[in-house]
Amino acid sequence: PISLIPAFSLGRTQLIIHYLRKWIRQGVIPNLRIHVDSPLGRKLHKTFLRHPAEFAEPYRDDLEIDWLEGRDDATDVSLSDGSRIIVASGGMLEGGRILHHLRFHIDDPRATLLLVSYQAPGTLGEQMLEKNDSIRFNGRRWNKWINVTQVRGFSGHADHADLLAAITPLSGSVGKIRLVHGETERSEAIAGALKARGFADVAVPEMHETATLS
Repeated sequence: PISLIPAFSLGRTQLIIHYLRKWIRQGVIPNLRIHVDSPLGRKLHKTFLRHPAEFAEPYRDDLEIDWLEGRDDATDVSLSDGSRIIVASGGMLEGGRILHHLRFHIDDPRATLLLVSYQAPGTLGEQMLEKNDSIRFNGRRWNKWINVTQVRGFSGHADHADLLAAITPLSGSVGKIRLVHGETERSEAIAGALKARGFADVAVPEMHETATLS
């Protein structure tokens, strides 16, 4: 069966390659064919290889990867027999090459869509996580029978504790803080924690609200 992994080209694609390599070497996952459909991801992969010592674990190129070039190559791989992993650009399914592959496997219950990025509200990625039998993209409605799984451990954002650790030393020297990125419930939790640490003017803005930061 096919496993599709949508990933952002910068950072996330290289991180996925690193862990696929590591898990195959450790026997955690079988030695499947791995294809990457991301031209920008490939350029950044080569950049990572030029600076292996900059990482906690050296970034290596000893995993056999089929870097897909054009749409014809992507189609051939997506429709080929046998188990394989396809990593493709488009972390939230709002664009990118992942949509080309998803069209072929959206109605295949043997296939898996593995989401490794945060799925913002309203995105196709978030809709894929909902309990529904069909979904609309690429101008039509499709049967959604693919197995959808989400792994949250690959997030590149700082968590609650990291944000508080970074901002707390600024208590007393910052006038206003407006939390504009993130889910409302979590933003309000961070706002409450910041107020408890001495920040007097902290808020989560409403849609179209304006604030003067001076």
